[in-house]
Amino acid sequence: MSEEPLQETQPEMDPDANESKKLNPWLIALVVIGALLVVFIIGLVAVNLGSGSTVETPLPPAAVDDSWTKIEETGVLRAATSADYPPFSFYNDQLAIDGYDPALIRAIGAVLGVEVEVSDYAFDGLGGALQVGQADVAIAALSVTAEREAIADFSNVYYIGSEGILAQVSSGIGQITDPGQFAGKRVGVQRQTIYQDWAQTALVDTGIIPQDQLYAYAKPEHAVSDLKLNRLDVVILDLQPATLALADGDLALVGQGLSQQRYAIAMVQGSNALRSEINKALVTLQNDGTLNRLAEEYLGLKPEDIIPPPTPEPTPQPCIDAMEFVENLTHDDAGLSHFPDVDPGESFSKGWRIKNTGTCTWNSAYFLKYVRGSDPAAQMQGQPTAIQGEVHPDQTYDLYVDLVAPEAYGQYIAWWQMFNTANQPFGETLYVAVEVVSGETVVPTDTPADTATPPIEATETAIPLPTETAIPLPTDTTVPEPTLTTAPTEVPPEPTATEKPGFDLLDTTWNVSGYRVDLDTDELIQPIAETKIELLFDEEDNYTGNSGCNTYNGRYVTDGLKIIMTATGLTQINCEQPAGIMEQEAHYLQLLEQVEEYRITEDGLLEMLRYILDENGDRVEKILLEFEGLEAVPL
Repeated sequence: MSEEPLQETQPEMDPDANESKKLNPWLIALVVIGALLVVFIIGLVAVNLGSGSTVETPLPPAAVDDSWTKIEETGVLRAATSADYPPFSFYNDQLAIDGYDPALIRAIGAVLGVEVEVSDYAFDGLGGALQVGQADVAIAALSVTAEREAIADFSNVYYIGSEGILAQVSSGIGQITDPGQFAGKRVGVQRQTIYQDWAQTALVDTGIIPQDQLYAYAKPEHAVSDLKLNRLDVVILDLQPATLALADGDLALVGQGLSQQRYAIAMVQGSNALRSEINKALVTLQNDGTLNRLAEEYLGLKPEDIIPPPTPEPTPQPCIDAMEFVENLTHDDAGLSHFPDVDPGESFSKGWRIKNTGTCTWNSAYFLKYVRGSDPAAQMQGQPTAIQGEVHPDQTYDLYVDLVAPEAYGQYIAWWQMFNTANQPFGETLYVAVEVVSGETVVPTDTPADTATPPIEATETAIPLPTETAIPLPTDTTVPEPTLTTAPTEVPPEPTATEKPGFDLLDTTWNVSGYRVDLDTDELIQPIAETKIELLFDEEDNYTGNSGCNTYNGRYVTDGLKIIMTATGLTQINCEQPAGIMEQEAHYLQLLEQVEEYRITEDGLLEMLRYILDENGDRVEKILLEFEGLEAVPL
């Protein structure tokens, strides 16, 4: 129980009352009675709250957890799995999703009294299906890790297993009982699994194998296929799928037990009610022997070989960093529809009001930093700016950055990002947008006014300022003409209707001739032999291409210099091509979405760039992709 603060009301005073120094006895009586009432009310509150209690401001209501209520109302539990991983999840002879995990979640549904719908998803997309509400739970031999627990809730552990290490029978590889025995071997794993994490940590990071000897595949069968084709030396996957792969006699199980895994059911964070119901059902299935029966039926395990799931212990959850933009405090750009005017070289402060929407408390180790801009000069000498004091969750904070406007006329946009104590970016991206306007000609103080060279009015023969110093202006913005002092030798033609921004990308099939693997080096590597990666732009702001194994498409926006590319589709097929092609494809598609600018060189190469800050804090360019151009043909 809490009360609003009591407020005293001053009685109206007669203007002439100041002449009297005497106190009205009725007023004294009213004050005494009011004080007694206040003491009486406080006493009642103290009695209600208990001895020693204090009255606190009520906390805002907690978010309602309806994760189980919604399932009860619909009578359906939607489960996401990845049906490419027998015996845990696969399509049976009747083309129905079957396996240990689907059977388990259906048994859970029977205990809870709800129908279960099991759908097949890409393993990499299970988290996304949960986040957007396509599924209530994910069950797909998911190992519980600290990284996954930071973004999802997990049920009690329902199965404990370990890895199986496969090699060709003819390879001569003996039993592997120690990570050091992987030295000199090409290792295959499934992407975004616990085995990729283990191989990276235990083998690559320790120097046992180099990074280029670890191959990650979208599906485990792709890795096994490459193993049979001598493109890999060993493959690491779950013991049960590894055991099934021995059926054709070409492969041998050469190791197991180096990495024990704990499988659990995943759901979105905050689903405490749903997690509680699933955990109750798991206890029931453990006690009535269903878990053991399913392990025998699908995994081929004898009861004495089944490791009982552990009693779960509460795991402390790390706090979450999040930030929301509230409003501009200075130089309001109205969502990039208006560019505030600044003079060349003018010093000014850009201010934002932001809100801590996470669960971590910000301190002086949190800071705002420039990350990219529409032009190299867009940083405007802005430096990283730290938070002053502490900003607790749900509090707002006014943050200012000192800037100096560029000298060259034009419009500039700079993007800034919050960083946490681990130097990781988070929150909404902030930006400052200004227009440097042309100023009046200033006569130097040591030169007579009548000897100053008069400005030459801009004419149709004047040299336009370099295009890379400004971004195209909105069509509804009136821009003053700059004052120019030189005459041209040649005037570039104005763009025609067919030469809109990005026209130089059209009518050409661009083939990748080199791509970057590491931002820390300047080396571009060539695509895998016998593969072709193509990119084609059209006039409707669409792009399509062949990524070496699959076709892809998306949308692009450009002003003739800067470019934003957004993927919209990928036609996924099985790729029986050289080893590593699917990893190359995934890397290429990631690079496309990181591109910030493009240029076409004198040699006709298309270079796609992004910018990073070097160790000195200077903005430097990195070529992500290099294309050779051919005459456009339909893809």
